[in-house]
Amino acid sequence: HTTRFIYRAKVNSNAEQNIMDVIRTAGRRLVTKEILAALREAHGAASEGTTKTNLASLVRRNLLTNRQDVTPKGYGLPEWE
Repeated sequence: HTTRFIYRAKVNSNAEQNIMDVIRTAGRRLVTKEILAALREAHGAASEGTTKTNLASLVRRNLLTNRQDVTPKGYGLPEWE
C-alpha cells in the first residue's frame, strides 16, 4: 500500500496506524465494535479503552471523521466525505 505511508507520517503510534489500516481495508465506515473486532482478528488483541482514545485523537486531528448522520455510520476517512 502506498497510501499506508502517507498516513504513517501523521499517526502517533502503531495502534493508530492499525486503526487506519482496518478502516481503509474495509472500504466503508465502521462503528467502534467493528473496528475492535477487526483489530482483534488482525492483531490478536485490542484494548477497548485504548482504541476509543486513539479514535478520538484521530478524529481531533482530522485523520478520521465520525458521522452518525450517514449510512453506514461510524468512523471513516476524510476523503469519503
